[in-house]
Amino acid sequence: MGVETERRSLKKGVFPTYENRQPPEGINRGRDRPLRDMAVLGGATLALIAAVLIGVYQFGNLLAPLVPFAWEKPLGDGMVKQWAKSPGNAETGQYLRTLTNRLAAVMDLPDSMTITVHYVHGETVNAFATLGGNVVVFDALLNKLPSENGLAMVLAHEIAHVKYRHVVRAMGGGILVSLVSSALFGDTGFAGSLAGGGGMLTALHLSREKEEQADSEALAALMAVYGHVNGFDEIFRLLGDGGGKSGARSVPVFLSSHPLTGPRIRRLQRIARDRGWPVDGEVTPLDP
Repeated sequence: MGVETERRSLKKGVFPTYENRQPPEGINRGRDRPLRDMAVLGGATLALIAAVLIGVYQFGNLLAPLVPFAWEKPLGDGMVKQWAKSPGNAETGQYLRTLTNRLAAVMDLPDSMTITVHYVHGETVNAFATLGGNVVVFDALLNKLPSENGLAMVLAHEIAHVKYRHVVRAMGGGILVSLVSSALFGDTGFAGSLAGGGGMLTALHLSREKEEQADSEALAALMAVYGHVNGFDEIFRLLGDGGGKSGARSVPVFLSSHPLTGPRIRRLQRIARDRGWPVDGEVTPLDP
């Protein structure tokens, strides 16, 4: 209402009316939802962290094999000093070295690569390869394997890990992930643990691929040495039964670094069948 109009209305005795209107509902309520926005931001941050750690691990996998084996060997020899001095049966140690050399001779190793096997006393039913071409075999494993063919499969499997630089690949990726995680989160904390868990799952996935490659290489070595692949599954059935320990079969495949026993055996049987390799044949007694 204009000023002149209001004056004329007052002269005529007409008084203006005013209305006290209430503001609309929700006029002061913003559209932002802070909890939802925080959850979205947190999820995006965790996804970014996971992507970075996966990339770091894969970069380490690619970079590590460029390290010459000659540089890797002194580091590996230092790691196995305790096992190199472990007291053991001298005849058994020589038997393992002879069998290892027979297998390495048919596995097309690089000229500069050497394999050193260590026979160790221990209750662990296991064998593993580490840096520098070092392979450690526990006597508890030999006590459970029924034939030399089964032992040869184990040794050839570990030699294959050395041949394809699986150990240095895994260690290179793991070291880089640890360094980045420590730089981002420090040594402790929920975020650091979560990031470390994500890196671990990535490592395990890659490890299953390496295990399958080592299995295939070992099967070929078994065929080259014995003329058949009978006995290749002894170690898988042994470990599939838990190696004398309960609970080995309860590990989900996506959290297991090794393929599960059944699919693993069937895969190798299929490879042997496709390549025409006999799966039956006389096995050699284990005579360490």
